Amino acid sequence: MTIALCGSLGTGKSTVLEEMQEIRPDWVYFKENVRHQTKVFGYKNPWEIEKLASPEAFELMNMNSFSVIDPEMNPLIKDKKIFIDGGPANIFAYYLLDRKTPVNRGAEEVMTRMGTHYAGLIKTFVYFPIGAIPLVGDGMRPDDPKYQKRLDQAIEETFKRLKIPTKRIHLLRAISIEDRVKEIMQLVR
Repeated sequence: MTIALCGSLGTGKSTVLEEMQEIRPDWVYFKENVRHQTKVFGYKNPWEIEKLASPEAFELMNMNSFSVIDPEMNPLIKDKKIFIDGGPANIFAYYLLDRKTPVNRGAEEVMTRMGTHYAGLIKTFVYFPIGAIPLVGDGMRPDDPKYQKRLDQAIEETFKRLKIPTKRIHLLRAISIEDRVKEIMQLVR
């Protein structure tokens, strides 16, 4: 079972994931890998990669990092409970929002195919709505409510483009971290 915590930046996804990891360390947790690996690649921050390669290339790198949730590529995760911070819906939304050209057809096709494949491996998308808690920056994207709103709209567009059925999207209702963790853990049962 794979569950992706998705939503705009600053909605509490990472905080909830970290709390869940404290409670259930036996489950498997993934973060948006490239953002957390930039120093390993020799860069100070993710923006350096994005400036050198382009937002499209950077988000393709991020999208491809979800190959770890594909049981065909990673048999170690078979029959595990897997939770993803962000996931393919978030990455595709960042691609839509940050790309430099209106449509880079090659990148668009690859992003759509990869995103659709990885989204198909996820049982439930837990959607964190904006406005439920105050915006908290993630250290990578702008701490800007307007950007957050545009990203939220891009995530809704992503659900359509990647053909994610509404029955697989759970709108998170809880506000406190504790209640959010409980609500998500109920989805596992």
